[in-house]
Amino acid sequence: MIRFLGYKGVVAVDLALPRSTINMRLRPSMKRFDAEISTTSPVEIVQAFERPNTAYLNRPLIMFLEDRKVPIDSFLQLQAKAIDRARKISTSIDHFVRLSSSYHLGSNFYLLDLLRRIEKEYSPTIQNRIFQLPLFQGLCRVATNVILREIRERARIPIEGSYRLVGVADEGPEYIKKFGWNDVLCLREGEIFACIQTNHNESPVWLQGSATVSRNPLTHPGDVQRVYAIGEPPDDQRCLFKHLRNVVVMPSQGKRPLASCLSGGDLGGDEFSVIMDETLFPQTDVRPADYLPTAPWTLEGSETVKPKHITKFIVQYIESDVLGLLSDKLLLVADQSPDGVFDKKCIQLAEWCSKAINYPKQGIPVQLDFRSLPRPLTPDWYIQDVDPASNTISNANYVCESPRALGCLYREALRLEKLEQVSATAKVPNELRGSGTSHHPITPLLKSKIEDFLGDAVHLSSNRSQSAHIRQLFEHYRVELQYICSMTTLSSLSGDKLEEEEVVLGKILGAGLQKNIREDLQQRMKDNVASLVRNVKRHLLVENSGPGQEEAHPDLFYGLELAWSAWNFSVSKQGEFGSGSFGLIALTTFFHCLDRLG
Repeated sequence: MIRFLGYKGVVAVDLALPRSTINMRLRPSMKRFDAEISTTSPVEIVQAFERPNTAYLNRPLIMFLEDRKVPIDSFLQLQAKAIDRARKISTSIDHFVRLSSSYHLGSNFYLLDLLRRIEKEYSPTIQNRIFQLPLFQGLCRVATNVILREIRERARIPIEGSYRLVGVADEGPEYIKKFGWNDVLCLREGEIFACIQTNHNESPVWLQGSATVSRNPLTHPGDVQRVYAIGEPPDDQRCLFKHLRNVVVMPSQGKRPLASCLSGGDLGGDEFSVIMDETLFPQTDVRPADYLPTAPWTLEGSETVKPKHITKFIVQYIESDVLGLLSDKLLLVADQSPDGVFDKKCIQLAEWCSKAINYPKQGIPVQLDFRSLPRPLTPDWYIQDVDPASNTISNANYVCESPRALGCLYREALRLEKLEQVSATAKVPNELRGSGTSHHPITPLLKSKIEDFLGDAVHLSSNRSQSAHIRQLFEHYRVELQYICSMTTLSSLSGDKLEEEEVVLGKILGAGLQKNIREDLQQRMKDNVASLVRNVKRHLLVENSGPGQEEAHPDLFYGLELAWSAWNFSVSKQGEFGSGSFGLIALTTFFHCLDRLG
């Protein structure tokens, strides 16, 4: 997705363009405003779509599919598989990395990159020994609870073999129109093309067969449409999209653009869920909603935009941002209506949701009388502050047991969590934390890697000045980390604070606050920890700003020495608070220096 000279949208590789110079064709619909043309205008890359994302079930999708005759057992089976995978997260590094990357865990400490490297360079025996260490046992426990909570609270369930892909247009009809080509393969109405390739070393996989395609946020029963994926295009026809990977190509011909049928989407950067699981195919056809374009709000007469107009719009936007409220109301009404999402109130709420989605672009707020909104009972699946260990719900007198799929999924998730005794508040016993040996399983292997670079400096732990510097750095890190853990807590109980594993993964466990408050606390914690990690790295590695590589090597040697010393210090302090995450910082710095030194 790019911005260029007033244009904004998605561009894809076009093999039909001349390759002698850089060429780019832009659609008129991509133009947002007039801009002065220059020979040196930069192209701003907003986002690159290099890899496919996994498609997930969520609450709205489940509600709509259920009312379109998808059996509840289909959702329960997918959830059971997802929970089973979460419980087995510690079986291998590859499994841990795959699951953790889906939930964006450990980014501040580059945890997943570090584990991928360990998996690539060290034997399975070493990998298993690493996963038996207290820190990684704690990380697996916290990651498991995070994933189970996502499943329970949001019904966020991965769908194997299905993907979330950015949409692009089939340019075939345009080439036929302009150049008169006759042998061009064009997608027909109701067809899509998608080819998946996670990395360059793997063979491409062409999606073929019946599928459903949808786009978030879903607000109308017709936002999920049945399509047909054509698979690999034939070789005897010219195909302008055969080379494209990890995108979904949509037809440019038909009565109505497919993207506009999906929550009023377009091909300007929207991502679409392509679901190939036939157990989730809706059994009834529903006409998509008419997402008619509305004229944007404009100033009266010839008046120009002034700062007062901008400030007024910002205040109005804050007051009128009601999409989340309307979406929740829609699901709550559908949960308790015999007509489900086809209830007249739900259709009205869907129209308001459409207007709320377009409000940032059109400037026309949704006019609501909050007193007129439906006031349904609160179903059990909507409750957030639940302790799965005790199955305790606050304000239980105001909660009803939902008979819908979301209620069944929620209660089954609670049952399985309790059955497996996976508590969101369980902690690693102190005796386990202190039981680790001071000899880390990869320390000898790290030592053999750097002997060629450091020689006798491998035994740097005996250097008093270096050891004092590392000790002081660790103490500063530990105190700051304790402060972050104490200040970022969901509980008001005295002395209650976050665990080190929660900080490493960037997630907060425990019940007690609403999801949005918890997410705000998590973001604040991640920002503070990111600053702390950067500070430690600056003390371990100060790169030379000189232009020559020879000038940069002395600093990298020194950084390697400090990182090696910091690693050994963290191993000697194993079992103490902060030592594990401090060791992760040292290890990432260590590998960074090795890579730069070659």
